[in-house]
Amino acid sequence: MLLWFYFSLHCGHGPHYETLLMKKVLTIKDPQGRLAEARCEQRIRAHYGNLQGIWRKNNVVDGSMSDFRIDGKPPDEIDKLGSNMSFYKRFTIPLSKGEERDVIWTFQATDSLLNAEEAFLHDTTIGTKLLEMEVVFPDERGFISASFHEEVGGENSNPLPGLEKIGHKKLVARKESPRPGYTYRIDWTW
Repeated sequence: MLLWFYFSLHCGHGPHYETLLMKKVLTIKDPQGRLAEARCEQRIRAHYGNLQGIWRKNNVVDGSMSDFRIDGKPPDEIDKLGSNMSFYKRFTIPLSKGEERDVIWTFQATDSLLNAEEAFLHDTTIGTKLLEMEVVFPDERGFISASFHEEVGGENSNPLPGLEKIGHKKLVARKESPRPGYTYRIDWTW
């Protein structure tokens, strides 16, 4: 089965779309870490005609998640399994092969960043070309130390290069051609 999947990907019969850019921004709104906003800008390109919509799967936070929006509107479908939530965006006009579309996913996280050591994660899917991650801290409390990691199967790697530290208020990481199935993570203490 794995061999068929690998073969189909390399013969152009893989996922229905690729992600040209996945830009995730976590903005922490208060110094205690009780309220944060997550924003994800995703630019996709259809591989086949008549792409009806896309899912954003496996959204989970410590604490609670609310006010989920896709392009400023409620999701067309929500699938929930325990604390894991998935959201669907139906396109008004389906995408044709080669057509690109930007989709903005946002939600509020409550009581999610309460510890002195925290992390912002992204699980990479097949077809992602560029991953950008940012963490923005409140004026009253910045980060003390930070690192950028890649892991698979829960095993940490050494810190990756390329984490930009802007004062003590912003962290920015970029990864071109991130590996599918890997988790990319910004860790910090504050």
